Amino acid sequence: MGTAAVSKKSTGKVPMLIMLMLIYIVTYSYAATSISALTPYIASTISGVPLADVVTSGTQAGVTAAISALPLGIACFTFVAGVLMDKLSTRIVMFAAILFCGVAIFLRAANSFEMLWASMFLLGIGQAFVFPACTKVIASWFDRNEIYKFQGVLISAAPIGMIMGFNTSVPIQNLIGWQNIYRVLAVAAVIMAFVWLLIARDKKAEDVPLNQELDIDVTQNSVLANLKASLGSFQAWCLFLGEALYSGMIQTMIGLGSPILGSFLGADVAAGKLTGEAANKLGAFASSCGNLGSLIGYYFLPPIAEKVGLRKIFIWPSMIINALCLIIAFASGNIWIALIFFFVGYFFNGWSIPGPRSMLVESPGIAGMRAGTAYGVMLTLARLAAFGMPLLYSFINSLIGNMYISIMVIAAFAIVSAVFIMLAKETGMGREAAKKLQEEKKAQAQG
Repeated sequence: MGTAAVSKKSTGKVPMLIMLMLIYIVTYSYAATSISALTPYIASTISGVPLADVVTSGTQAGVTAAISALPLGIACFTFVAGVLMDKLSTRIVMFAAILFCGVAIFLRAANSFEMLWASMFLLGIGQAFVFPACTKVIASWFDRNEIYKFQGVLISAAPIGMIMGFNTSVPIQNLIGWQNIYRVLAVAAVIMAFVWLLIARDKKAEDVPLNQELDIDVTQNSVLANLKASLGSFQAWCLFLGEALYSGMIQTMIGLGSPILGSFLGADVAAGKLTGEAANKLGAFASSCGNLGSLIGYYFLPPIAEKVGLRKIFIWPSMIINALCLIIAFASGNIWIALIFFFVGYFFNGWSIPGPRSMLVESPGIAGMRAGTAYGVMLTLARLAAFGMPLLYSFINSLIGNMYISIMVIAAFAIVSAVFIMLAKETGMGREAAKKLQEEKKAQAQG
């Protein structure tokens, strides 16, 4: 049977969700984001080039190449990880994956670009198992009306870790050195792995509420049956493609954000009001405000959809709104206007990012039993889009020589994503059922 981790004495969903968020932050979002902030220091240590000369020497290219190994590792192994997640113990697989991530993070402290690349690729492999495991747990522990909300809470760990990584890694580096940062993170990951092993248990597929509500035949849990249900469903493919294209668009815009917004301050740099380094930092700060917008959106927007009992009406408009905000931000030429629109646009990620994932596991034939396989396919396609869309942007920009038109073409993929979401079948429980559930919760609270 497919399994999912659950507390031995039903210790509560929220504490376990917090545990998953900590795992997500330590092994992924902080570990992945901090290396970008620490790039000059890492390049200087490994190459022996003085920190002041790192930018002009080109040695940062070795770190940049290593950073690209992380999504490559995720893309290569997520599909396999998702399939295995529906056949093996989530508790044990997650334990092994966290340990693996800890080892990979520890290896990052080595003094060679080759080992740095290898450590990032290995971390990607570990994360390829952590991501489907998290989705499997959410789909198995929580009721249908709760999945969207708690997917948002879980995903909020990404901007939390990113904000922490951007703002704390350099000050900590100045105190203990960048290598010790990753040694400490590695130890934290190992501790979390054993805490997870201690408090988590496996839950039979027939006991999962979502499997019961969607009338899943839990005896049909072969690899072939799981793949057929995931790959042979029009509903699933609408969600796969909607998520992939939107994710690719977002990743491309994130990559463009810091350098383009920093370039808005070119006149100030030329006039001597700012240094080039200060302009780049302000550009990074402005684009990172999108992370703050996402963080707030993940907490406040999904509960609205839960109360209404619908999904699609919130997801596809938010995709289009975000794309329009990003176009305005890049076209404004003003870093402060761009900051505002990055914040507002990414705020709507609170609906558009967890939405397709929630709809996927709420779809007939998927549920909790096949959440690993289905999400493995979804994340693999999303990672491929995240690789391909920046290349497409570069190709279009080199072809027409207009950065803003190229940005608009990439942003238009959000409209295509929205169309796929509109084509998918609504998976929410409906207004009347949601209203009745809210009344029952209110009565229980008063009683």
